[in-house]
Amino acid sequence: MSRAPARRPCVGVEVPAGPDGLTVLLPALRAALDGSGPAIALLPGGVRPEYHASIGAAVQPGVPVPPEVAVVAATSGSTGDPAGVLLPATALRAAAQAFARRVGAPDGHRWVAALPLHHAGGLMVAVRSAIAATEPVAVASLGGAEPFTVAAFAAATQAAVTASADGRPLAVSLVPAMLATLDDAGAVGWELLRAYDVVLVGGAAVPRSLVDRLRGAGVRVVRSYGMTETCGGVVLDGWPLDGSRVEAGTDGRLRVCGAQVAMGYRDGRWPRRWAPAGDGSRCFRTDDLGAVGADRHVTVHGRSDDVVQVGGASVSLLAVADALRADPRVAAAEVVAVPDARLGARPVALVVPNRGACGRVDQPLADALAELAAARLGRAGQPRVRLVPQIPLLESGKPDRAALAELARAALAGPAGTSDPAATGGPAGTGGAPDAVR
Repeated sequence: MSRAPARRPCVGVEVPAGPDGLTVLLPALRAALDGSGPAIALLPGGVRPEYHASIGAAVQPGVPVPPEVAVVAATSGSTGDPAGVLLPATALRAAAQAFARRVGAPDGHRWVAALPLHHAGGLMVAVRSAIAATEPVAVASLGGAEPFTVAAFAAATQAAVTASADGRPLAVSLVPAMLATLDDAGAVGWELLRAYDVVLVGGAAVPRSLVDRLRGAGVRVVRSYGMTETCGGVVLDGWPLDGSRVEAGTDGRLRVCGAQVAMGYRDGRWPRRWAPAGDGSRCFRTDDLGAVGADRHVTVHGRSDDVVQVGGASVSLLAVADALRADPRVAAAEVVAVPDARLGARPVALVVPNRGACGRVDQPLADALAELAAARLGRAGQPRVRLVPQIPLLESGKPDRAALAELARAALAGPAGTSDPAATGGPAGTGGAPDAVR
């Protein structure tokens, strides 16, 4: 009679906000990775009770896991309830090692930790540090302990430089809102970013104009595409990491296969997303549409639910957002669709203007941006534009799609533009809920 394989104990690790988060997480993570301790389910400390409860329901601390699993981490929940993802030690190691090889630092970096440690971006900073046997340096805002500021980032950068007197290169992982905050500081922010061998940016779309400007200033910005189900970034600047491959199905939906794919969801939801490849490698079918060239280069077109019908025409909300983000007057932009009885749907753009882009509430920027999108994408792609002081963010640093939809509905109910004078002067996309990364 065959016996079921043994399960591994899984304990909850509540990661406090601020630098203490690293002190709590790293010992438990090292033990989970090398097998000397139990698997860990990551919980956020210092957040709203309802958010804590949703993460707890996803990662299920105390419930045993398959023996290969080292970490259970929650997805961002940007399109619904967060899901707990089963991350094997082998996948976490493969992701960290492939990243280090790709960026030319096989012995690893000294990382500055700026992203929440209970989500994939911050977790992988801790994993890469644990595998490279280095101690990361925390930004004071880590985990939403306080707003993300240039001054706090400068202090963490200087501490990391001091700690790396042995010549270990520095690296940092940021979301676009943080990168925009540093770019807003001009030469001061650029000088800080030039201290890093790699500035990894992911979690949301980043304006191409921002990347080009920083690269022109000598900053090594690396754009990352990935998700919790792939142990964070699996594609850097369009190229899959070694040991992984990306495929596009006949419907254009992207599937990731290889060494850094997770084992599945904690509660077993959506099993068809995890169908293995013919060679036996683990695969995950994403919600993203894209194309893969013969040279394996990956282009992401947007989420499958971001293509909507407007008056019988198919409109990519990502294409509308990209058209707006390319304008130098735009610091950040997100586009959502609102149901429309006549047209089917209407795109609405929430736009954070660059400082100095406009100075009056009745300025014509909103109309000009709407016309710009229409000129590039046709009238069906012309959005209603609302200027906002900030893009609402989740605790993970990703755009809060529910809050964006609410703002979009309000925009359709009122005049275009904005009635909020703060929209003309606030930092780009650094706001959100009280517990959000800033």
